[in-house]
This record gives sequence, C-alpha cells and structure tokens, in this order.
Amino acid sequence: MRRLDDYVLRWRVERFHDTLKQGLKVERLQVDDARTLMNAVSAYSLVAWRLMLMTYYARLYASRPCSEILSVEAHRALSAKAKGLVQSVGEAVLEIAKLGGWRQSHAPPSVKVIWRGLYALQFLTMGFSLALTQKNMRQD
Repeated sequence: MRRLDDYVLRWRVERFHDTLKQGLKVERLQVDDARTLMNAVSAYSLVAWRLMLMTYYARLYASRPCSEILSVEAHRALSAKAKGLVQSVGEAVLEIAKLGGWRQSHAPPSVKVIWRGLYALQFLTMGFSLALTQKNMRQD
C-alpha cells in the first residue's frame, strides 16, 4: 500500500519538474559552477512550488480567503485590476490567470498561465503601490 501511495504522488513530482523545465526554463541557465547552479535551482524550485501550490490549492479550496495566497498589496492591486473585490482563492487564481492570458474555457488555468499571471501581477503590484505612494505624498 505504501508503494501505491508513493506511485500516486509520482505525477506531482513530474508536474514539478515540468514546471521547472517548461514554465521557468531552468535548463536555459548558463552558470559557471555547481554551487551557483544549485543556488539558482533552489530559488527556481521555490517559485515552482508556489505555482503548483496556487494551482492545486485553488482547485481544492477555492472558497478559502485569498489572503492565504496573496499579500495585502497584491490583493489590492488585483482587486483594482478586476474592478471589484477579489475575495476567494478561486477568484484570485482566475484573475491571476487572466493576467497571464487565460480566457474562460472549460479547462482550469494551467501552471504555465498562472506563472505568466504572477509575473504580471508582480509588476502590477509595484505600479499600484507606487501610485498609492504618489497619491499619499500629494495629499500631505
């Protein structure tokens, strides 16, 4: 039974490696030494893990509050872009996927689309924070 349980998890390991290779293009890294490569792969692994977590968490716990996967700043920026308050994990991941080019279909957004959306959300959040800072400075 333990071997069967391990085998069931195999697809997640394959998906993780696929996320590293296809989504994050880890094989394109050009580094000179093993230590730098290990550090880079470690950092990329954290990003791949977060992508997979968001993807599958949204499928399993869509109604949970989006504060479980987003910072306050990212939540504000995403809600502003969506032109309405994004409240749940499911809503947040769909809005992030839209930023990554996903269009509503029968299929849930893929890890690749969520990766592109998170990348866009990073810049959206920075811009939104800058705009708020400028607005606050003008009011003072």
